[in-house]
Amino acid sequence: MLAVVFPTQKMLHDSTIGLIILVFLQWLCAFLIPLPALYSTVLICIGYVVSMFLPLYEFIDLLVVSMVFVAFSIGLIVFCVRKSTSKVQPVQQQQQQQQQNHHASSVQFMKYVVVMYIIFVFLGYGPIGLLTAIDYVQQVSSRTYIGLGLLPPVCLFIDIIILYIYNQDLRRYLMSIVK
Repeated sequence: MLAVVFPTQKMLHDSTIGLIILVFLQWLCAFLIPLPALYSTVLICIGYVVSMFLPLYEFIDLLVVSMVFVAFSIGLIVFCVRKSTSKVQPVQQQQQQQQQNHHASSVQFMKYVVVMYIIFVFLGYGPIGLLTAIDYVQQVSSRTYIGLGLLPPVCLFIDIIILYIYNQDLRRYLMSIVK
């Protein structure tokens, strides 16, 4: 995402130090975010009763924070794409037509990205996140978990199909292999 927002920054593209900093920040977040859940799990194993903090935290951690972050990232990328396509002012009529086609394809691609986001997050991981919050209030059967566990792979498969439909070069390549 940072490489799209800041395309001229050499630190994000070529620098080893920049990549190390980004990896370190990602690892730090991956370590700090699940700490309350680990602490609460230890308390449950010892036998203490856990308050409503854990289900609320897991719901916010699994769904709200991740959905807001991904939506913010997609919004930032859409903003940068629109900003970059509006900067280019073609001189000739043919170039102007090419620019309009490029802008239309960029907007169409962003629509595909938003649809894929909605499918994967709301239909794939949304029910699982809700179930983690509900499970502490009332016991849910293991069949429900198994059924909801199938949603993310199915949604991922749907997203792959959408990408296949959108990407014409990939379709041509795969059809040339099949034929």
